[in-house]
Amino acid sequence: MKNKKRFNSKIENFIVFKIIYSLLFFTLLFFLFNLQFFEAEDFKNKERVQGQRRILKPGMRGNITDRNGKLLIGNKPEFSAVIHLDQLKSEIFKEKIKLKKFAFELRKSISEQDDRSLSYLLQKCLEYPFINDRKIKLSGSFDPIQNDIPKVILGNHRIPVNYERNGNWISLIYQKNQTIKPTIKIFNVRSEINVDVAGLFSTLFFNHKDNRFEFTFFFSS
Repeated sequence: MKNKKRFNSKIENFIVFKIIYSLLFFTLLFFLFNLQFFEAEDFKNKERVQGQRRILKPGMRGNITDRNGKLLIGNKPEFSAVIHLDQLKSEIFKEKIKLKKFAFELRKSISEQDDRSLSYLLQKCLEYPFINDRKIKLSGSFDPIQNDIPKVILGNHRIPVNYERNGNWISLIYQKNQTIKPTIKIFNVRSEINVDVAGLFSTLFFNHKDNRFEFTFFFSS
């Protein structure tokens, strides 16, 4: 008898649980049905309002002139441009990869040549409009005690040199006529010259003999 009562009690508890579970389930279905069909339009309006920004613009005022018809106050349109850099991250990343690949291939091409002179590097690099537009920067040091100042001769033209009293100098190299292969000569400077090729890579050149600067290795910028 006791076992039968326990069994009946378990059945009653199970039935109560099923009733409660069913009520909760149908309540959930009712709310989902209500949100999906009856309140859908309200949520669409809320989404539209949240995604739009209302700008109150006053009405255009008429022109004000003097008695001779000369304009004193008028309407002038104003424009503004906004760049969202977050939206350009993928394009910027692709451009960086492209430039790194270009720099690697150019360094490899130059390093495989027997001619390791500064003139050859300039001839090779200045063929590319990207490098020619951004220029090649030469920099180094000189003896400020001497009266002689640094001089850079590219082909038949003297290139401007910016120098300081502490003995540092900088010169930017580019060509208007890219079909001419330039030779470069540098005077009154110390033997070591740093060459930055348009921010792609850099290298060191050393004056070995007869004002002939040659590089020994490349390193990335």
